[in-house]
Amino acid sequence: MIKPVRNNRIDTIFVLIVFCVFAAAALSSLMFGAGAYRAAVDKSQERYDERTSLFYIWSKVKNADEGGYVRVGAFYGADALIIGDPADEAAVNTYIYYYDGWLRELFGRADWDYSLDDGQRILELADGVLDFETLDSGSIRVSDHSGSIFITPRAAGGVYTDTLEEGAAE
Repeated sequence: MIKPVRNNRIDTIFVLIVFCVFAAAALSSLMFGAGAYRAAVDKSQERYDERTSLFYIWSKVKNADEGGYVRVGAFYGADALIIGDPADEAAVNTYIYYYDGWLRELFGRADWDYSLDDGQRILELADGVLDFETLDSGSIRVSDHSGSIFITPRAAGGVYTDTLEEGAAE
């Protein structure tokens, strides 16, 4: 008896086509997922960068406001948040200010000469907005492009409070 010869070429080509379609679908799914992941990471980093400057300042004030010596003042032509005793000329103060695209901090004696470049670079602020304002209530409003934070130092009200207002700065 003679066995019929089967043509396996069509079966092989069909299997290869199905495999290629599956591989293309898997690759396109991976590329779409990677793009979505990258977009989510970029958005998360952007939101982190927006809020970090305000929370950094909030944290510094909260940790240093034991004596109630937090105020807004001038530091070599720049508005600054000054943490230290205003009555003591030789006091050691912390100056937090914006200069040359950076949130900066300088820790030093009030009676020494400094320049704005002397401060430690803390965080780059691309938009160049950081405002300090003392309100009539004694609270301090710190604003950047992402919003404002209101801080009531102990010297202004005896109790430390703070609130965050998103999107307040224009």
